[in-house]
Amino acid sequence: MEIIFYAKNGQQYILEVSDSFYKWLAISEFSKIQTSKSYTLKIDGEDGSIQAIELTEQNRNSYISFFQKCILAESYYLILKMESSSKQGLLKASSSEGSLENLQYRIKKFYEFLRCLEDREWVYMEYV
Repeated sequence: MEIIFYAKNGQQYILEVSDSFYKWLAISEFSKIQTSKSYTLKIDGEDGSIQAIELTEQNRNSYISFFQKCILAESYYLILKMESSSKQGLLKASSSEGSLENLQYRIKKFYEFLRCLEDREWVYMEYV
């Protein structure tokens, strides 16, 4: 799954996410911040239509706040898990919802979202 950030000049940043992360976003507060609309942009030199969210100052700040809260919460759980895990436990961590790999993946994606949302060059965000 992909979340695509667009600049006014049609430049794109593609943030790839797993199906499970995308599903989690869909049921989280993230999906309630703003609804998407149809926009026409020049993409690769041609007019293209996207179903996206225009990143205004207000909703951009809401998304930033959402991901900052996610990072804080997930970081806390990751730290607790790391503190309670031995080296052997780290080597055997699985990909289940509460695993170290999954927590690390989510934190990394939260940071990617924050970087894109804080960069005012990106003015649209599309769920694909």
